[in-house]
Amino acid sequence: MDLAGSKRARIIALGRLFFIAHHHHLPLMAFTLTLEQKRDRSPYYYFGPSKHAAAQTCLWTKKARLGEGFCYKMTFYGIQSHRCIQWSPCPTHCNFACRFCWRDTALHSPNWDGPVDDAEILVEESIKAFNYLLNGYPGNPHTIPKRYAQSTDPIHTAISLDGEPTLYPELPALLRAFHKRRITTFLVTNGSNPKMLRLLAEEKSLPTQVYISLSAWDEASFKAIQQPLQPNLWDNYLESLDVMRELQHDRRVLRMTLAKGPNISDESLDGFADIVHRSGAEYVEVKSYTPVGKSRIRLGPNYAPNHEDMQSVAKTLAEKTGYQVTAEHKPSQVVLLCRDDTARQNRMLKLRELCGEERAFG
Repeated sequence: MDLAGSKRARIIALGRLFFIAHHHHLPLMAFTLTLEQKRDRSPYYYFGPSKHAAAQTCLWTKKARLGEGFCYKMTFYGIQSHRCIQWSPCPTHCNFACRFCWRDTALHSPNWDGPVDDAEILVEESIKAFNYLLNGYPGNPHTIPKRYAQSTDPIHTAISLDGEPTLYPELPALLRAFHKRRITTFLVTNGSNPKMLRLLAEEKSLPTQVYISLSAWDEASFKAIQQPLQPNLWDNYLESLDVMRELQHDRRVLRMTLAKGPNISDESLDGFADIVHRSGAEYVEVKSYTPVGKSRIRLGPNYAPNHEDMQSVAKTLAEKTGYQVTAEHKPSQVVLLCRDDTARQNRMLKLRELCGEERAFG
């Protein structure tokens, strides 16, 4: 390519970046910052050789250690909140710019860039990071000593802090490494990468519980609410639902995020019912949008439903799908639907089998 052609290509590329940034209400730095610059603007604790993974202590992890309640996952599935690592192998990589996301989507890149840290190393480092972030709790007079002691030996991980975890190329090895250490895994994906879901199944590396986010019911609402940064992601999402249905797994979850106006209507609930049936999921979490973090710029308090709204949506969705309203967690404004009696009876994790008697309840 001659000099003029090279300059023209750079101008075209820059023009595309401006268009994407403007269309998704993102600053151009979403596509131009280096990984190090993105880390400097992030509130997380980064770790690993290349520092592309990060952890943050969940609010409910803090509350559980202080005797102030547990996360809804305790109510729904038996997760011990004070022993759960909240982290991501790729918090700066995501191919959506969801309007309700509390993260800073301006720091996300839709494609993987840079080195890929070894999965075994990241698992070890995530445990170390979790314990490092325990600093201060032994000296807090409100800390429950037994729970603090249990916290030093985490038995759960929620791979959901930020970014899209299926973009991490070594995800199957990562999940195997956690399971080898008898740590349960909850993987939350936006459904944009069905190839990785298939790979997890092929390599017998499925997480303990697999989630697909659900906030849109057709392509138009998908583009308006989840604002994909790449083409054809709605087709990928539908394919992921089909992959979920085919999985030989009994802990498949659709996690809804609902906001007043954008996705609570008769039309949306009909569409959501179709998606629930298509997915074959055992569980559906009907959860309210919460106006926190950067989402307050895009939506804000006026879009936040209350718990009664979630109860109403859950009841309607149950009527449309045949699922059962099973449990709720008012502080998190979330209601659980179970597909049938079997799902309802099996919703609590068998921690003795998964983690061992002494570790699970010692």
